[in-house]
Amino acid sequence: MATCCYSKLVGGPCGSSSSNPANAICESMERCRRNIKSHLKFYDCFDSTLKTEVDLLLARAGIFEIKEDHLKMSICPRHREAYGIRWRCQKKLCSVPPEWSVHKKKEFRGDRGLTLSQSQLLYRLTSVLVPVASPICKQCRLFLTKESKSFDTSSMPTVSTEVIAEIPQEVKDERKGNLFPSESAKSDPGNESTTGLSRALRNLSIVTSDDSPYTTENNSSSNASDSSSNNEDQSLRRLKLNEFLSVSGKGAISQPKKSWDQLSTRTKTVRISKAKDAVVASLEVIAPGNPASLWEALKSSQSVEAALCITAQTSADQKYLEALAETYQNANSWDTRRQILSVIADLIPYSMIQQFIPGITEYRIKTARRHAIQHGCGVPLPAAKSPRMRVDESQLNHFLCFITSPHVVQDLPFGQHYLYLTNSKILETPNIIRSMIPQRITDQYRQFCSETNFTPFSTSTMLRILSSCTATVRKSLHGLDYFAAEGAKAFEDLMAIVEKHGERQWVHRCQQALKEGKQYFKTDYKVHITPTSHVPDHCSTHALSTPKEDSFRVTCDHSHDNCCPSCDQLKSIIMEIESSLQSSEMRDEDRDDLMYTFQQACQAIESWKAHQVRSIQQDKARTSLIENLETSSVLITQDWAMKFLPQRYRETQADWFAKRGISWHISVVARRIDEKLQHQAFVHIVENCSQDSNVVVSIIRHTLQELKKEHPEISTAFLRQDNAGCYHSFTMLAARRLMEEATGIKVERVDFSDPQGGKGPCDRRAATIKAHVLRYINEGHDVVSANDLKQAILSHGGVRGVRVTLTDSTKQHPISLQGKLEGVSHLNNFHYGEECLTAWKAFDVGEGKAIPWSQLQVQIGSVTDTIFSDSSFSPGDFQDVPLFHNKQSAVQEKTENAVQGEQNAASAENERAGLFSCPVEGCVSTFQRYCNLEHHMHYGKCIFVEERHSLLDKAKILYTKKLQEGSSAQPFMAGSDLSEQSVQALPQGWALRSSKKASRFSAKQKAYLDEKFKRGEETGFKADPAQVAQDMRHAKHEDGNRRFTVDEFLAPQQIKSYFSRMTAKLRQGSHEVEDEWNTQAVAEQHAYSSSSTHILQECQLIHPITYDTYNLCELYARNKLTKLSVPILRLICSHFEMEIDNLPLRLKKPYVKLIEELVRSCSCA
Repeated sequence: MATCCYSKLVGGPCGSSSSNPANAICESMERCRRNIKSHLKFYDCFDSTLKTEVDLLLARAGIFEIKEDHLKMSICPRHREAYGIRWRCQKKLCSVPPEWSVHKKKEFRGDRGLTLSQSQLLYRLTSVLVPVASPICKQCRLFLTKESKSFDTSSMPTVSTEVIAEIPQEVKDERKGNLFPSESAKSDPGNESTTGLSRALRNLSIVTSDDSPYTTENNSSSNASDSSSNNEDQSLRRLKLNEFLSVSGKGAISQPKKSWDQLSTRTKTVRISKAKDAVVASLEVIAPGNPASLWEALKSSQSVEAALCITAQTSADQKYLEALAETYQNANSWDTRRQILSVIADLIPYSMIQQFIPGITEYRIKTARRHAIQHGCGVPLPAAKSPRMRVDESQLNHFLCFITSPHVVQDLPFGQHYLYLTNSKILETPNIIRSMIPQRITDQYRQFCSETNFTPFSTSTMLRILSSCTATVRKSLHGLDYFAAEGAKAFEDLMAIVEKHGERQWVHRCQQALKEGKQYFKTDYKVHITPTSHVPDHCSTHALSTPKEDSFRVTCDHSHDNCCPSCDQLKSIIMEIESSLQSSEMRDEDRDDLMYTFQQACQAIESWKAHQVRSIQQDKARTSLIENLETSSVLITQDWAMKFLPQRYRETQADWFAKRGISWHISVVARRIDEKLQHQAFVHIVENCSQDSNVVVSIIRHTLQELKKEHPEISTAFLRQDNAGCYHSFTMLAARRLMEEATGIKVERVDFSDPQGGKGPCDRRAATIKAHVLRYINEGHDVVSANDLKQAILSHGGVRGVRVTLTDSTKQHPISLQGKLEGVSHLNNFHYGEECLTAWKAFDVGEGKAIPWSQLQVQIGSVTDTIFSDSSFSPGDFQDVPLFHNKQSAVQEKTENAVQGEQNAASAENERAGLFSCPVEGCVSTFQRYCNLEHHMHYGKCIFVEERHSLLDKAKILYTKKLQEGSSAQPFMAGSDLSEQSVQALPQGWALRSSKKASRFSAKQKAYLDEKFKRGEETGFKADPAQVAQDMRHAKHEDGNRRFTVDEFLAPQQIKSYFSRMTAKLRQGSHEVEDEWNTQAVAEQHAYSSSSTHILQECQLIHPITYDTYNLCELYARNKLTKLSVPILRLICSHFEMEIDNLPLRLKKPYVKLIEELVRSCSCA
């Protein structure tokens, strides 16, 4: 197409517009009459001198005074689009040239568009044309205003009318092959108009270069103003080059009429020949006599390519870039294209990328480079995690309290467990044991919530929380008391000993027998324990009778001539292991080490076995008392709860350390009225308490006093207490005798549970109270003192059936009860008579030992002054124990002979299993309601059933064993297994607690332990008692001899006690002694707070709340939620698990209300 006149002013190729590619016809400037108000307003350019599109086009070409001839110029659609109302400025910084601007090279944001007069003034001052509407800052604008006052516009150079008139003729001359107008001007000095045009073109330059922050939409790859202003220089250089070629004997070079890409092949060949002549002539002048060497050096230096911005590419690079370009074009989304583009954005320049990806914008290149810096080349953007769950902290705490209650988890934590957060932070928590699988926990929790009218989480949310707060799922174990823990570890130690020596088959057989023995102790052993068993291992009467004291002995009316295959198998395998150790060939040092481990393991297994017998027998005291309760009698269960650590709603790190626990004591009182059980709990919050016998005596007296005052009909009390020293002491036994005189209620019986005997009503009541207090704290309150704890328990009406009082132990008078009772620690059951005190070692075993009161050395002091006279309980009374009866019994009992000779063993058959099962190992009782389970745990009787196999299963098991024995064995007739004599008959009283002879540590042992302790204090790395016990076995002198013999080895518990005494001595001066209760309380609260924080971080809403491509937070802030359709609103509500089943299908308002409530819980609200 023809070249327009306007292109001679601004440069650049002519052509059609982007909006209408078919139209490429030039038209005169006077027809450009489009409205430019919106265009100028968009760039904040408020200039009244610009009226029409013609004014704007000519001003951006450097013509500030429009004459009639200017309107006759032609302009193509492309230039009209590029410099008219579709002109675009890509950046927002001030466009004034830096060498003249007030702020120099500093970047200031433009707040207005450049006016016509300002553009004209800048052109006069800097000879640089800044297009109208380009951004300009306030400082430069004010400075231009001052300069305009002293500026004479008459001196402004402009393009004359004659110049404009001659432009069309110039185009014609140029088509005929004439020289550029500047060359004609030089050959014809009289041509003033052409000289004026050359001068105007030389001074004219539009700021659209790559170095400038402002470019036009269609001129991103060329500099129009530079091309226009340099035409004269190009002509001059071509003239001088032709003179040089003429002197060198070469042909002259004519002015090019087309661009290189538009030239024909023949013309390109001619141009290449001309370039060759010019290069060779230059080389001969620069390096006379040796131009070839210069040419080789020039090629190897790559300086020509660098000067011309040519990047050398190999064929492999070419294919690589083409492949990336094809991948970019095939990508469907901008995210994927950005990743691909980030691979090459920093490797090659923008101009080369345009060759492979036509149409790519500079914005996308810069975005890809930023992506490579922030995320890496080709790395996808990290997915923004937006949880769908809304967290109600009251619901969360309610659920956490349930899953950490004694019903779900076992007694004591063991080991450590680590929770990993999404921000890579690791939380260290105690590893607890859960007694059931997650689905069972959620089913029980939903049933529990339905009984208490509490709205729970959805099942999927609860399962997600359980999977995040992981714990070990219990297979079959009755609590982690230290008897069970050490017994289980003992079996593992024996397996490790067996694995170290012996043949493979023998090792396998021994380990299999040990596994069966361990499983037997966990499951069926409790079922087999009865007072009339013919097996000495199972007969509780035989196991708990003292052979040398008739008062504590019962002669069985049956023989012990049967044996238990499981018990005897374990005994036989232990004897076999011992024999193998003694006969094996090994170093004496190794044998002593293994024998010590073997002896400790055997002792732990026997202790575990005896503990189970004692626990079952002592629990009979509780069940018999509950069955015989009357209107005038009560059963009081007492225990100290774990100390409550002060806690604030917003707790700083400084507040967490150096906490002192608050002591609180729980007494659960039960009675029976008209065959219905009633109960209530008395909570004593004691300040400045040491938890000794004096405080416990005052608590018992206060409790009995309150009961007598409110219920005068009560005259008898039975006490069941923990085996701690504050209860099981002579002071307590003597003080209970005096309670009737002080309170009017006689303490008739006291029973102590076996150590580590399991959870009781006090522990369960404490768990309920602590959950209530935590909900109070989460409401924004602090519980940092004893009075705060009382207020928390009484908040919201208090806990049903719980009464609280606050006391101070420093205000009470000490109790003066002195005396001595031999062997009091071995006596566990006491009956208070008129003349004597009757004691038993085990419940209902023997007639008991009668101790006349006259024989007891008792000095009675002031007991009546120990009552808390200034303390009173909160209002309350007995509450009925909720119990719901199902039409079908949960457990059906039927009597049949046991396989191993056990008589009257119970079995359970339940067509519809209960949802809640008793956590006591071996008990088969199940319940449909949680309240029934609590009633069973507090006041019920467990039903033990032996694990059974079906007939076909038992046949398969025995058949497998027979095949493993071998087919060559001859069958023989034998009597019943039950008639076989036990491998080793157990003596009478084998399950009673034995008193260990106290022995002092030798000087050698103390020196070794002191050395370990001192090193831990100095380095800060405290010694682990278990590791110290292990190191002690291998400690040697400098001469290589062993430092300790087998008899001098110490157990980890002994070492731990010694270190505790050493620590207490060091801290006595600073009064920083922390007892075991404080340590346990800190561990429990830390575990709970860590789990709660983890769940909140995993489940809480993260700003912004999004669904698909919708930013709900932004829509809510702009009140645009109502613009969404009803189907979209329903999808959003379903995504966030909202209840929408009952909402209308055509109204937006209910759905918008739910979404607004969701967004208000976000951090941005």
